[in-house]
Amino acid sequence: MEGLLGLWDGYSGNKNNFFIYLNPDTNKFHFLPWGADTGFNGSKPDELISVKTQGLIAHKLYQLESSRERYAKTIMEIIEKHWNEEELLAETNRIEAMVKPHLVQSQIFSNEKNKSQKILLLVR
Repeated sequence: MEGLLGLWDGYSGNKNNFFIYLNPDTNKFHFLPWGADTGFNGSKPDELISVKTQGLIAHKLYQLESSRERYAKTIMEIIEKHWNEEELLAETNRIEAMVKPHLVQSQIFSNEKNKSQKILLLVR
């Protein structure tokens, strides 16, 4: 999801904003992302890189051809099955209308290039 959404400040892009939890019942490790405050921050499309391999595990896995193929297949499946731009923009607008009256001006971010697509940054 970090790659799909352009989150550069997470595990795979910056070795940051994550915890690892060892579940004692299954003896399996789980990544717990947090601090996605840099997500949806108006990055330029040419700066969005879907493959980020700064984290050691991400780097090692991406060296394997089978992992690269699985990554590409998974990204495409998510986009094809779940990435409906019209629905996502409608939901963003719905949330904006609900939340915006409760924000102060400094908490509102507007994409100047396309004012119809606004992103709210909820800061503190």
